[in-house]
Amino acid sequence: MRYCSRTHVGKVRDKNEDVLYANERLFAVADGMGGHRGGEIASATAIRMLSDAVGAAPGEANAARLLAGAIVSANEEIYQSAHTGSGPSGMGTTLTAAMLGGDVLTIGHVGDSRAYLLRDGNLTQLTEDHSLVGELYRSGKLSQEEAFAHPNRNVLTKALGTSEDITADVGTHKLRPGDKVLLTTDGLTTMVPDEGIARILAGPEAADEICAKLVDAANRAGGADNISVVLLDFSDDEPFAARQPIGSKPRKTRKGGCGRTLALILLPVALLALLGAVGVYQVVANTYYVGVADGDQVTIFRGVPGSFMGLRYSQEYEQTSLVLHALTPRARQQVVDNEIVGDLTEVRETASRLEQVEIPETKPLPPGHPPTGPSTEPTATEQTI
Repeated sequence: MRYCSRTHVGKVRDKNEDVLYANERLFAVADGMGGHRGGEIASATAIRMLSDAVGAAPGEANAARLLAGAIVSANEEIYQSAHTGSGPSGMGTTLTAAMLGGDVLTIGHVGDSRAYLLRDGNLTQLTEDHSLVGELYRSGKLSQEEAFAHPNRNVLTKALGTSEDITADVGTHKLRPGDKVLLTTDGLTTMVPDEGIARILAGPEAADEICAKLVDAANRAGGADNISVVLLDFSDDEPFAARQPIGSKPRKTRKGGCGRTLALILLPVALLALLGAVGVYQVVANTYYVGVADGDQVTIFRGVPGSFMGLRYSQEYEQTSLVLHALTPRARQQVVDNEIVGDLTEVRETASRLEQVEIPETKPLPPGHPPTGPSTEPTATEQTI
């Protein structure tokens, strides 16, 4: 796979409030709003929190749940910043992000930036515009041509930071060799109709040349907004089967598991006995808490959190069915800080009530229409995986 990214301030705006991100696992565009400073902060916050969450997650993490949770956390951060005075009021941002795992692309989306798929010369919009005109188009009250030219096409109905609670659209899409996937802010889609975008994507040029042509087309049409594009080109891709899909957890085989478990049990007991801390041992043996094991697995530990003189007085007792990245921000904090402590029954019950991020059913998203729009001068990157 080859990919490239490019952003440009356009011909009207004096500052770029779009922010984009592209590496071999995560691709995203965000279009900030709320004035120069507000839009720039909102879009940068969304991309930073998304990339941090994905970067910290294990390779086998469920992509749909991971994207949904990261988007909810970003919305919470932007909203609280705007409403507590630590950031500009009224700021918000769109966000369209894609995670690649094998031949599956998972897309998380809020706002009117878009994701497109070009397959066999046909262009399909994978995301649904959260905008007034998008709703009118989906209800059949506007044609595609009318929606493209509508004066209120930039009026959003959903964006990160504008509401305390928000849910992202999440969809999974099976890829084929030859596909091209485009993520873009509305600086392109309000200037160039879908037919024009399709023609450029279908060209024989390399990925970086196609990105440049998309930006040039938007500027030639007026460049009324910041323009950002991220292109994933699978034209010369190797068989997808060679890759590990996101969401499929490989089996782990452990040798000597019983011996290790026995050692973990006996070692702290022996140390406590040597120290003569019978009372402490009784506390440890009858206390349980919730924490994290293997980087992301929510686990019940027997013993007490923390360590003393380099020694830990706890061990893994049982794994729950939960993973850290699937929890809400508050629930994640409870687990990381080991706030859930008590007897086994109490800890199990409290852990079972930990709130998980709700995600919509993952299915292909229907087409819709229009958007709005963080960096400065043109920048471009191209990578090969």
